[in-house]
Amino acid sequence: LLQVSEITVGQMLMITQSNSNLLNNYNDGKILSENELYKKIISDGLLNSATEFMNGEVPSSKNKISKNQKLNRLLCARFLWNLYNGNKNTKAQLSKYSVMFAGMDDSPVPDVEINSPDFDAVLGCIELEFMNLNDGINFEGEKSVSGIEFSESIKKVKWFFWRKYFMKINFKLLFDCIIDVFAVFFYLAVMIYTKNKNEEKNKIRSKWR
Repeated sequence: LLQVSEITVGQMLMITQSNSNLLNNYNDGKILSENELYKKIISDGLLNSATEFMNGEVPSSKNKISKNQKLNRLLCARFLWNLYNGNKNTKAQLSKYSVMFAGMDDSPVPDVEINSPDFDAVLGCIELEFMNLNDGINFEGEKSVSGIEFSESIKKVKWFFWRKYFMKINFKLLFDCIIDVFAVFFYLAVMIYTKNKNEEKNKIRSKWR
């Protein structure tokens, strides 16, 4: 799938499942078929707009995204943004950019309007560097996404969570533990060395008696 130049929505889900544990909250840690996974993701709203996902709305059959639909950058951003906030349990943050830019006329990304349903997803993915602006200005949301491009984005989402847990480590405590272990080994080494030296001295003395 990573070699596919234009992946579908279903293929996006399979890459996510194969290359991360980010869908464990949705597939219960099981490996599902593309069709099973798609149905689960649709029912849980991960392909909805940020507002719909936040409110737990289910899209009508008329507006439901097909698993065979080609994945474009807008839909990719939508999925990544929902997946990120779903795993962080921060659904309240899904629309934070819409709130931040409410009442403003100009969008910071010229080709994604503030009233776009994917405005929050695009800005969130850019700020967190899950995706980028190819020309440094526009998002180019209608462009298709390749397997390798999507895989790189998923790696960045994974790295965010790995980094978050890594930063929770108390390095001072860890350093103190290492020092304590080293001190114990050093003490034991000295004791063994002293004992061996004493035994050698005793042997030498016994020979001269």
